[in-house]
Amino acid sequence: MLKKNQSGNTGLGVVKQYRVGLAQVVLLKHREGYTYVVEEPVLPPEAHRVLLGLSDLLSDRDEISEDDIWWAAEILGVVDIVDKYFVIIKYYLERERGYGKLDVVFRDELVEEIKIRRGPVYIVHREVYDADWIPTNIVIDSVDELRKYLFMIARRAGRCLSPAFPVQEFRLPEGHRVLAIYGDVSGEPEATVRKFPGEPLNILDIVGHGTLSPVLAALLWLVVEAQGFLLIIGPQGSGKTTLMATLLDLAPPDKYVVTVEETPEIRLTRDLWTPLWVREPLILSREAIRTRVGFRKLIRSSLRTRAQYIAVSEARGAEVRYLFEAAALGCGSLATFHGGSLKDFEERLRLLKLPPETLHLLWGVVLMKKVRGVGYRLVELYEYGERGFELLARWESSEDKHVVVKDLADSTDSIIVKRIWEVLDYDVLREIRRRADVIERLVVSGSRDLKELLGAVYGED
Repeated sequence: MLKKNQSGNTGLGVVKQYRVGLAQVVLLKHREGYTYVVEEPVLPPEAHRVLLGLSDLLSDRDEISEDDIWWAAEILGVVDIVDKYFVIIKYYLERERGYGKLDVVFRDELVEEIKIRRGPVYIVHREVYDADWIPTNIVIDSVDELRKYLFMIARRAGRCLSPAFPVQEFRLPEGHRVLAIYGDVSGEPEATVRKFPGEPLNILDIVGHGTLSPVLAALLWLVVEAQGFLLIIGPQGSGKTTLMATLLDLAPPDKYVVTVEETPEIRLTRDLWTPLWVREPLILSREAIRTRVGFRKLIRSSLRTRAQYIAVSEARGAEVRYLFEAAALGCGSLATFHGGSLKDFEERLRLLKLPPETLHLLWGVVLMKKVRGVGYRLVELYEYGERGFELLARWESSEDKHVVVKDLADSTDSIIVKRIWEVLDYDVLREIRRRADVIERLVVSGSRDLKELLGAVYGED
């Protein structure tokens, strides 16, 4: 059981309070920042001793049922105490089979990332935008205890963390992404866990959060429908992959989508979707290296699948060339790319030495950022034409709103609008307004149902 936090200190205030199972989570704000406090139910000493006995008797079981608990209680002759504290005892027995004292942060849907290291465990909270890593009252006391948790987490993914393989990146059964470091290549062991919501976000969710406006959502939707080539750039943790996944889910349902990632992260709700992942060799040898399947091989293979869309998460370099090839073949191409600004992105393109004429295959570049105190925002949208990159829309921080700086009604002014019109033969401005109105209506009503959105748009004349 975790020690209760002494939260009566001057300057501490409760920002948010909610339950994760039987545990209470209290988010405190103070002069130095935030603290995430887990308060778990308390057992009196006698009941705690009974819990230890039950735990020992049931230690060989990966899962336990209520019948198992009552069976163990009868064997130990502690039925009366178990009956009195059954709910709490069951909580701790299940916690042991979860992630131990880390279980609450793993189960908390509002925790986005977890940093596990000696000392306080740190988290990133989905509803805190004016702080990055927040300390918790969950403390790992020693390197031995830390390694115990790291080994347990790695085993859940069928991985072995050891001096021979000191850095492991893997996916947990719940879908969380883990980077675990044994310690030989760093000062001490640690792990970073990137968690994902139980249900993948869709375009209605991120418009509701203010990430982009209904008009920009409708415009990017039409770019995807027209199978355009879009790159989404931004720093780490800026919402790039989330935006790309929400756009891919808007592709027409009869179109085939292939995604390529180093570590599984993208989750789509569509049927015609094949996720491909980089495979690293499991042992160190010259022969094993040949079993590696990298980005470029996966992208080349995707081109032979008759996919209408090929998307790459965290494109780094040479694989971007294959995306341009896919765009040249008529595939819709999307990718996320690290870069803090358009200037950074252009510099990396120069380093790739792409032929200048191939850049005309690129329809647009979206710049994403996590804005302190606000949240995730599409801050700039550029289109590419004869004069290079031109600003089409931007986010104005003073009013927290998105502004389109070109005339979408004039296809000679907006390159993207002209390209959409050439492919889809729509009255593009009318279609943008129609879809934006539907998106705004559903967001205002509180709906987050993607099927309702698609039905409202494609079901209307």
